[in-house]
Amino acid sequence: MKKAILTVSFGTTYTDAAETSLARIGQELSERWGGLPVYEAYTSRRVIELLKEKGVFVDTVEEAAHRAADDGAKKLYVVATHMIPGVEYQKLQQSLEPLRPLFRRLVVTSPVLGEPEDCVQVVRTLKRMLEFREDREYILMGHGTESDANIRYVQMNEAFIQEGLGNVRIASVEARPDLEDALEALEQSGKGKTVLLHPFLVVAGDHARNDMAGKENSWAARLQEAGYRVETVVKGLGEYPAFRQIYASRLIRALEEEGRGAGCLYGVGVGPGDPELLTQKAIRTLQECSRIGVPAKVAKESTAYRIALTALPELKEKPVLEVEIPMTKDRKRLAACYEEGCRKLEEALDMGESVAFLNLGDPTVYGTYMEIHWRMRRDGYRAGIVSGVPSFCAVAAALERPLGAGAEEIHILPGSYGTGVGENYGGTRILMKSGSRLSMVKERLLELEEEGGVEMGAVTNCGMDSERVCRSIGELEDGAGYFTTILIRENEDGRWNNM
Repeated sequence: MKKAILTVSFGTTYTDAAETSLARIGQELSERWGGLPVYEAYTSRRVIELLKEKGVFVDTVEEAAHRAADDGAKKLYVVATHMIPGVEYQKLQQSLEPLRPLFRRLVVTSPVLGEPEDCVQVVRTLKRMLEFREDREYILMGHGTESDANIRYVQMNEAFIQEGLGNVRIASVEARPDLEDALEALEQSGKGKTVLLHPFLVVAGDHARNDMAGKENSWAARLQEAGYRVETVVKGLGEYPAFRQIYASRLIRALEEEGRGAGCLYGVGVGPGDPELLTQKAIRTLQECSRIGVPAKVAKESTAYRIALTALPELKEKPVLEVEIPMTKDRKRLAACYEEGCRKLEEALDMGESVAFLNLGDPTVYGTYMEIHWRMRRDGYRAGIVSGVPSFCAVAAALERPLGAGAEEIHILPGSYGTGVGENYGGTRILMKSGSRLSMVKERLLELEEEGGVEMGAVTNCGMDSERVCRSIGELEDGAGYFTTILIRENEDGRWNNM
């Protein structure tokens, strides 16, 4: 299902400021959500008209939404850049209602200070960004509104005090607390200190450049007349990477809230091969889910699916979602396959169905599922992980060797790691996924085996009918295959060699 992002702002006629703040918000959201197309809209008709006179064209919310729908978007993520849930944000919500039929799913984020508890998060972000000094006083210029939402500025000032920043306060242009309130506070604590002015605005537009930092009739001029040394920073909050991350967190929150009515996805570990190694939780999850997800173009070709069917033959009656995940290092092709697979899964979840996605071994150990899990959680869907027996544990059991004893180290390495054998590591080394490098790895392991001081073993297709246990590396065939796990263990006393 095609998705798109729509960033919505009040707007600014300062195109340079828009480029360094609003545009970057959209760019970073797109990158985080896998390169989704980004549309931009302003809510101020006046700003849109003034820009048009300059030859700059920005869509209204309605125009941008229709453009996204015409381009094939079925899900639209609307990211409001507003600071508080004031009049402009309320207008945005109203304008979106008649547009909902255009999309299967339309999600709208809350403003930066959408909830009272957001204030502390924002204060802590500002603290990292602006590196407030104790020998200065700070006034942050907010816009302000006559609506009840203006209480957020009061709550922000309370949060500054709570976080030990009594020398930082917000004043607004069009409501209270205002500059007069800030001056009154300065009379008590700011005498003799430099006052730094900074916008509490996403974009450093007209208010920041003229009302705050202008030479005449500005906040800076007023403070200078009152006897304070003044410094100004004309920089919108959207220009700071740390602040832009807040918009990602708001989108995640909105998606999670929207996704609570959808089904749940489970990544289910089915163990390395033996159906009897499925956990009770895995069996229960497979029984309860209405669909089965399989990492294969054709379900019957999936080893994980065959294991699950052997344990629970009744699964063949459940519909299967096939997700092709090719064995390739082509990142673009892999990304496209994951996106297509997630699209299929999202469609099922949106219908309220639960899906058990099968994964050999444990999903967290080189598991195909984890890339899907991350993408689905990013998009606000409920998802969980049902652990399975990792292949290397089953391999150790088959070899009757410990993975670790006492304070011994355990290292898990892909077969392509360095020389493939991790000679700089002590304790136990587990070599997985050697693949085409197996013959090269075997050659070096034979040398180490001859030198002594280590014991080795390998298992191919552990837990399957074709399982082969090799208690020495010399028994391992060069073409043993992908499902081959090798254990290398320091064993100076020869304790395990005769088993």
